[in-house]
Amino acid sequence: MNERSADVLGISGQSFRAETYAVLGSTREPSVLEQAALEGRGYFFTTLDSQSLGQMYAGDRSYFKAINSSLKLREFSLGRSVKLAICPSNLRLDQTNWCLQAEQFEVVDAYSKSTVEAEFDGGKAIMLPAVGYAQLDIAYSRATGGRRLFADFYARCLDMIDGEEVVSIGRSAEDRGLDVFESYYLTGNPAVWAVPVVVFTAK
Repeated sequence: MNERSADVLGISGQSFRAETYAVLGSTREPSVLEQAALEGRGYFFTTLDSQSLGQMYAGDRSYFKAINSSLKLREFSLGRSVKLAICPSNLRLDQTNWCLQAEQFEVVDAYSKSTVEAEFDGGKAIMLPAVGYAQLDIAYSRATGGRRLFADFYARCLDMIDGEEVVSIGRSAEDRGLDVFESYYLTGNPAVWAVPVVVFTAK
């Protein structure tokens, strides 16, 4: 590990996590012009709802390979509708695999400031909890006749379990079920990347 201690990384991760949950609780609908601008660049829009991972898994187990057994993870819900956008042709931020979750938060935040917030008033790039990425993958599959958003890689999620386990979601191949699994928060993974989505907050 570099000069940054586990305690520093842990505090950094907690801060970004709290800020992101706050953003998710205060999003607004994009304007017609904002949505058109992103759609013109290939972004896919959808609206997340208040379903939990447990409800999704119970409703269609065949879509999933496995979901971590944590009740906290399975029962978490956004509690509201959230409209967001993602760019299917440019899902992953470069060189964010092998990074720890706290480091991926920082890269997404820097990307948001330099790319999204610089252009869109109230726009912000964030990472999602696992339930958000799962809903996004399903919505994209339905809109594209079965194509998977997370076809052969994994996205790091916002969730943390028991203070030491972070969550990732994705597939090893497009014909596999969606897998939601945990790993130690101070361990990187070459197949797990930072995947930003764009939301809009009150101006």
